[in-house]
Amino acid sequence: MKKSVILSGLLALSMFGLMGMGGNKEEAPRQAVGIVQTVQVYEQSKLAKVATERLEKLQDEAMAKLDAMQKEMSAAEEAKDDVKKQRLQVEMQQQLYSMQGALEAEQQKVLKVLQEAMQKVIGQCRAEKGMTVVFEAGSALSYDQAVDITSEVVTRLDQEKVDFGPLPSLEPAPAPEQNAAADNAADAAKAPARGAEEKPESADAAPAPAEKPAEAPAAAPEVAPAN
Repeated sequence: MKKSVILSGLLALSMFGLMGMGGNKEEAPRQAVGIVQTVQVYEQSKLAKVATERLEKLQDEAMAKLDAMQKEMSAAEEAKDDVKKQRLQVEMQQQLYSMQGALEAEQQKVLKVLQEAMQKVIGQCRAEKGMTVVFEAGSALSYDQAVDITSEVVTRLDQEKVDFGPLPSLEPAPAPEQNAAADNAADAAKAPARGAEEKPESADAAPAPAEKPAEAPAAAPEVAPAN
């Protein structure tokens, strides 16, 4: 890639040389170019330091949690409590996985916010100075220090109002079976309340009268035989 870029540059210089040899005295319009040292920006910017301290705080919180779990596991080993030790091992693995994901996500978010703020500031400097393009210092083979706008970018970047948002939680997400158990417990707690709300039938209510059985028809009178 670098080789092709160098060859392209040499070809362009050769073309300009040939144009000069042809007697063309008109100079091409000069294009203003800017240079920014992004490493220096990250090192000197107060905003970048705030971002670094934010990540360090999150890392310290993660280490404190792990140290506490490690001490608890050591106590379980001394007490020869294998059940608790096994449970703590599983919890520590879940905690490590959750912490790693949270730290990586936070680092990417902070870096994205910084890059967007830096791009905004560099764009403003380029427009105000009438520059055609701004390069990162590492991609330039040689340049005049007069086109280096790093200090101005640092100053403007520190004036930006940037919100990194709240710190993420380091606690692992509950497992599906834990969610189901919690739901079942909540339903069980609500069941007595629902039963209490149902009004029982009053004990004082008189029972419905039983139906009176039908009376048998009266027997016919006996008739005396005639003499």
